[in-house]
Amino acid sequence: MNRSNVRFVRRTGPAAVLAMTVALLGSACSGGSSAAGGDALTTITYAGPAAPNGIAAQMAYGQQEGIFKKYGFDLKIVYPANTATAAIIPDIANGTFTIATAQPTAMMQEYEAGVKVTGIYGFLVKNPTGITLNKKAGVTTPAELKGKTLGVSTGSANIEVTPKYLAHYGLNESDVKVVTESLAALPGSLISGQIDGIIAFPYAIDPAVNAKGVQTNDLFFSQAGINEMQQVFAVGNAWMQAHMSLMPNLVKALAESTQGALQNPAEAAKDLVATAPATAPSQSVVKSQWLASVPFMTTANTTGHPTGYMAPADWQETLQFAETYLKLAPMNPALVYTDKYIPAS
Repeated sequence: MNRSNVRFVRRTGPAAVLAMTVALLGSACSGGSSAAGGDALTTITYAGPAAPNGIAAQMAYGQQEGIFKKYGFDLKIVYPANTATAAIIPDIANGTFTIATAQPTAMMQEYEAGVKVTGIYGFLVKNPTGITLNKKAGVTTPAELKGKTLGVSTGSANIEVTPKYLAHYGLNESDVKVVTESLAALPGSLISGQIDGIIAFPYAIDPAVNAKGVQTNDLFFSQAGINEMQQVFAVGNAWMQAHMSLMPNLVKALAESTQGALQNPAEAAKDLVATAPATAPSQSVVKSQWLASVPFMTTANTTGHPTGYMAPADWQETLQFAETYLKLAPMNPALVYTDKYIPAS
């Protein structure tokens, strides 16, 4: 799972989400439509989240609507059992999967360890991490977390960051009980009352548990000054170097798929469910998850740039986050990302 933001819950209303979507569409690139022609398709594999959800809607849309084929790719979508940061980046680097969304802080940590991947298209460039709380827990401020039980995904970097978040509000680790479970199991634990909250992505958790009749409110890590880019699309350096001629079309396919999912969220949700009919949530939940992620696709530093652009200032802030909370040694973020393939606006 991933990072958070802190404080009183404010859910983005339908009008605000629509306005954000329209703004994104204005900047989303149409890319050129250089089709693959009669050439053979190149097979690529996208590793989606372990628990299929709206976060993968644009990839499902791109696959099901033929966008990746148009650009010369036969896109396979899989949902591995373990997509924690400690597992997914090595699997991209070694070619087990061609592409996945990866956490920039983890990308920098792994680079220092010799595991090299490159971010080629920004996705959740604003920190969406937070604590989804069952309203019955009665928590509306961070101070009220004292004595509560929170769940976090096994292997999540949030295990390391949460104590810093609590400390910001004068709480000790011992003031809050934190338990680890699989990402797929966490919503059920919240619904059943075994835990009071989930440290993850409220945009994904809220729609799923709300659909089960459980009302929620959220606290966000960013409200405590914990800011970082959360997810970018990344490929292994070895694969990228062996397929340099394909990189422009791969990013065009990502851009057009994202634009299409923003324009057609209901169809994108339907496509996502089609990729995992036995495990995906309902189409309405997937649509809500996708729309709830929209506000996190841009930052003040990406204004005036196409969707997918990764701002150097945001990478620097993410580096500072990693140095502060994850003890990363100073490095140059440009080693793990490139904007060179982002189509012009």
